[in-house]
Amino acid sequence: ERPMINTPPAQKIIFTELTEYLAEVDEEKQTAIRTRIADYNNLAQKPDPATGQPVFAKNCAPCHSIKGTGGAIGPQLDGVGRWGVEPLIEKILDPNRNIAENFRSYTVKLKDGKILSGLYRRDEGQVIVFADVSGQEFQVSKQDIAERTASKFSLMPDQFRNTIPANEFNSLISYLLSQK
Repeated sequence: ERPMINTPPAQKIIFTELTEYLAEVDEEKQTAIRTRIADYNNLAQKPDPATGQPVFAKNCAPCHSIKGTGGAIGPQLDGVGRWGVEPLIEKILDPNRNIAENFRSYTVKLKDGKILSGLYRRDEGQVIVFADVSGQEFQVSKQDIAERTASKFSLMPDQFRNTIPANEFNSLISYLLSQK
């Protein structure tokens, strides 16, 4: 999205033509989601939730918190266990499918050409407050904004299907399901 901010209109048209037939749901991700759901549901014995806590600490806690422990850039996950297996796995493996508006990232082009990205936090008079990927807030004067574009992408990485092995993933799901 950031490179598209300064892209000439003719190139934007070409980009749109080249991408207009892309599937809404990525089939590779959808296959991974179905496989991980089936794997978890077919376990003879579910992993002890305690074995998933270190997986959460490593992969999720930098951005998400449970019971006040963890990061503040993503949603806090107290009560996430009520979601159920399928929604949890889908959100972890395809976080861009359905982004909550209060966690949508924005790309902001300033009148001086500088480009910033962050989560919208709030308006404070003549400034808008955003948070960067580390959770640090920064302010942008409304009069300095040339363009503000909502991102189609979450800050949450979408590669967990490739980076968390199945046994650790199943432990993570058990841990998250225990958070009710």
